Amino acid sequence: MKKEGNNPNFHLLTKEYGKLVISATEQQLLEGEKRLFKIYGVRAKGKQNLSDGKPFDLKLIDYITYNPNYDEHKLDLLIERASVNWNVISNVDSWLEKIRGVQMDSILLDTSFCIRLLKNNDDLHQNAKDYFKYFLEKKIEIYLSSIVIAEYSVKDAPANLPLEFVKIIPFDFFDGKTAEEFHSILLNHKEQVASIERNVIKDDCKLMAQLFNRNIQGYITKDRKSFSQIIAPILASKIFVIEVLDLEIPLKDFKGELF
Repeated sequence: MKKEGNNPNFHLLTKEYGKLVISATEQQLLEGEKRLFKIYGVRAKGKQNLSDGKPFDLKLIDYITYNPNYDEHKLDLLIERASVNWNVISNVDSWLEKIRGVQMDSILLDTSFCIRLLKNNDDLHQNAKDYFKYFLEKKIEIYLSSIVIAEYSVKDAPANLPLEFVKIIPFDFFDGKTAEEFHSILLNHKEQVASIERNVIKDDCKLMAQLFNRNIQGYITKDRKSFSQIIAPILASKIFVIEVLDLEIPLKDFKGELF
């Protein structure tokens, strides 16, 4: 601990940023147990360098106790207190889905959605129709990729797509650069996407690039499981938030939860 003029502070050694200088009051430095050369956390406010992410001009708010040694008694006490509230939740996953709602203002349609929207004998036709109507009623901007149009055109005329209701986005040079970056990320996570066909990965990287570059907030697909596997490593590497909707789940199960 140091006192520089009227500005007492202490130095905190961190793994990520090395030594950080944190300003504090004399009372904050002297009260409680001695913390010199001990492992603990702090809550602090300050600024962040945009080039390397390192915090600076930090001011102490509070200390955080950190003791990574297993204590069954303490854990049991926490479980006993928390279970009073959690034991009334019968399905944790369903509960989480309900509270993870996001206000979505844009959505990208994939090929599987478009086909089922226009194929009236498909099991998911009504689901697709319900979602499409809902997007329009809620003024959610609907985007259609030129990649999806090309895939759809293999079997049917693209003029049959609901083009007047959507915004068409081309796959441009910048999308190509982003798709290449995303594909490189996935090469470092081969085990995670090993069960997915290479062509699927390649095409999904292109669509993810369009989502990322245009800040489109949602994506609806029949292949939610594989798409989520592909996008997970990218979300972990980039500042990127996307809500993936599963066409197999009827709109009524999501209404009021996702938008």
